[in-house]
This record gives sequence, structure tokens and C-alpha cells, in this order.
Amino acid sequence: MASRSARMTTLSSICFLRSESFALVRMSAAGDPGSHASEIETACPFPIRLAAIEAGGPQREAELALMFARDRIRPGWFSLSPALDRYIARLGDVSRSRQ
Repeated sequence: MASRSARMTTLSSICFLRSESFALVRMSAAGDPGSHASEIETACPFPIRLAAIEAGGPQREAELALMFARDRIRPGWFSLSPALDRYIARLGDVSRSRQ
């Protein structure tokens, strides 16, 4: 099994998964956004979809967490504030390209 530090260096994308029902966003770094999103969609008790992907790893994820700190509910989960909604919209909606 790869060490945690080795896994962290291979993460090259930030995934934004969005729940319309609860106005929540899950933000997390991933090496394979499609697989990562599928895992979260399967584990999540409510409907959630991959809304956007941004290049970056754990450092960028930490920067984004600070940027949206006022919207943070718990680690990795954020309220869908107008600012976060605009940020995700600027990245482009990947769910349309997955259909």
C-alpha cells in the first residue's frame, strides 16, 4: 500500500460535488476525478453530482478551503453560498459533458 505522502503527491484535481437538495458542496482532491466522484456519489445518503473539476492537489484544496472558510460545515463540506456557486460556475459544469 502506498504511503499517505505518496498518495497525496499523486492527487492532481480538485472535485466539486454538489447537492441541489441540501445546497451543499463536497470539495476534495483526487487523482481520478471520475472514480472519486463515483465513490462519493455511492456513499452519500442524498443525491450529489460532480459539478466541476479544477487542476490542483492538496495545497490548492487547502487554499480553497481557506477562501470558502465561512461556508465550511465540516471538513470537505461547504454550504453552497453565492460566492461558491459563482466559483463553481466559472469552472464550468462537467455534469453536462458526462451525460
